[in-house]
Amino acid sequence: MNKFVASFLPDEDSLKDKPFAELAQLPTAVYGNLIFLCGFCTTFVAEMIRGTYMTAVGSGCAFLCFLTSLILIKRDKIRAGFILDTVGILIAILAIVFFLHAPDNIFEIYRSTCFIVVMAIFNQLFSLDKKQLSIFFGASCVIWILAIVFLFKDFFIIDKQETIMAIGIGTIAFVGSNAAILLLNKQKDAINDKAIQEQKVTDASLSTIKTVLNQSSKNLEIGNELNSQVLQLSDSFGEIQNLYDYLNTQSVSLTEKTSTISETSKQVMEHVQDMQKNILDQNNALNQTSIAMTEISSSIQNISSIADTRKASMNRMEEDLNSQVIKIDELVHEVEKVQQSTASISNFVATVNAVAGRTGLLAMNASIEAAHAGTLGKGFSVIAQEIRKLSDETNKNAHNIEEELTQIVELVANADNTAKDCINYTKASNQNIKTSIDGIEEILAGIGQIAIGVDAVLKSLQEVVDTSRTSDALVGKSVQEINEQNQAISTILEFSNELQGRVQNLEEKLTSAQTALNSVKTIAEENNQSVEQLNQTLKAE
Repeated sequence: MNKFVASFLPDEDSLKDKPFAELAQLPTAVYGNLIFLCGFCTTFVAEMIRGTYMTAVGSGCAFLCFLTSLILIKRDKIRAGFILDTVGILIAILAIVFFLHAPDNIFEIYRSTCFIVVMAIFNQLFSLDKKQLSIFFGASCVIWILAIVFLFKDFFIIDKQETIMAIGIGTIAFVGSNAAILLLNKQKDAINDKAIQEQKVTDASLSTIKTVLNQSSKNLEIGNELNSQVLQLSDSFGEIQNLYDYLNTQSVSLTEKTSTISETSKQVMEHVQDMQKNILDQNNALNQTSIAMTEISSSIQNISSIADTRKASMNRMEEDLNSQVIKIDELVHEVEKVQQSTASISNFVATVNAVAGRTGLLAMNASIEAAHAGTLGKGFSVIAQEIRKLSDETNKNAHNIEEELTQIVELVANADNTAKDCINYTKASNQNIKTSIDGIEEILAGIGQIAIGVDAVLKSLQEVVDTSRTSDALVGKSVQEINEQNQAISTILEFSNELQGRVQNLEEKLTSAQTALNSVKTIAEENNQSVEQLNQTLKAE
């Protein structure tokens, strides 16, 4: 509606409570009033100039009626204004038919008929109901009958047959046009009633949709909570990442230390084998005691020096293994922390599943309500379907996270068991090293005894031989213990390599879990955007 027409209408607050029929007819009625004002103002001036004052008075009265009608419409008295328009049209018919006619021309009958029919059509613009049309029809019938009795009677003298024909045609045209107008008004009333009923249904559906949107807006606020939980889960993944870095560093360090211990063990083995060879040489030298006493003394000193060196090496190995036990204990504690963090993540995944279920149920209910709303609910149905898709994707990603967490739990449990096994193996190795140190100390004691017996070697050669055999047995035992230690160290080395591989596998799982977490975060942000769009829609409504 343009500003020009709006200037002749009541304010918007008054129009809100008006029936649909009045609102639809107002612009046309305003234009009709303006047209009649211009037309009858011109007619008034022309008739005054011509000197036909009765026609001028009728035109002036009609002009005042239409002007007053515009004023009443502006003051929110629409029905009174429309009734006054009908009165103005009847006054115009009286003025034009009775005071502006040619008494010697039979075609005046047709002109009057056409004018009355045209005015009946114009009256349709200002009629709000059938009653107003019926009043106009009755009044115009009276005017038509009066015109036939008082105006057209002279035409019977001029040409009776033509007059009867003209009056008949005029009557048919007049009655037919008014009947058509009444029928059209009936059709219009039926359309208006149907529009009002549909408007009521639309208002009820809109109210229902608004209620559902309000409920959906409140329920979908869980997206904010979901986003918060995702941020907390990101922090947890940061802690897991730090733990992974620590495990990776420690596994590499453990591998390096194990490799070092393995190399040291090989060197000890070589020295012990040398010791065994020297003892064999000593036995041979004892058989030639009388010839090589100096060589025996030198061999004893070499044995003592080698034994001291091996003891120091084994002491260092014991310290390294103790440090290894401490590190592995720390690894076990960190793995337990990973298990606790994984348990909390599993609880959160359960929460995400529950939230996704509730969102899916809400989307299904919203789709049902949208279906009930019919055509007006199609837009909301699309939103509900999008929400349901988001719910399905959230549920799917939550299940993926849950599966990834299950694998992480299995990996962490395996790492924990392997670490505990490593502690047991390391402790056993440590115990074996202590036993080896004790054996070396016994060797050193035997060597001391040999040194003491060197002064009396000639007197107790047999005792020295026996002592040499005992030393040979001890060295053999040491060789056996060192072989067992090498096996334990090999096991530790294999565990270190396996642990490093599992840590790398854990990195891949963390990357996959992080990807799923980012997907959940993206869905949560889209969910929040959907909430904002719903809120904006509600505010717009």
